[in-house]
Amino acid sequence: MRQNLSDQERQKLDRRIADVEKRTGAQIVLAVVERSDVHAELPWKAFALGAALAGLAVIVLDLLRCCLP
Repeated sequence: MRQNLSDQERQKLDRRIADVEKRTGAQIVLAVVERSDVHAELPWKAFALGAALAGLAVIVLDLLRCCLP
């Protein structure tokens, strides 16, 4: 198995993690991966969010226009 980090990088990360764990009292688990997953669904989710927010804005503005003198 190919190592992603050199020994020097690993030691530096271990020191920094130990320092943060000491200050916060929380345990930190570090995972180093060569490549993360592709998020193919992100564009349509962004579009759906934008469409929902635009629809909400139209409804709110229509209610304000109708109900306020």
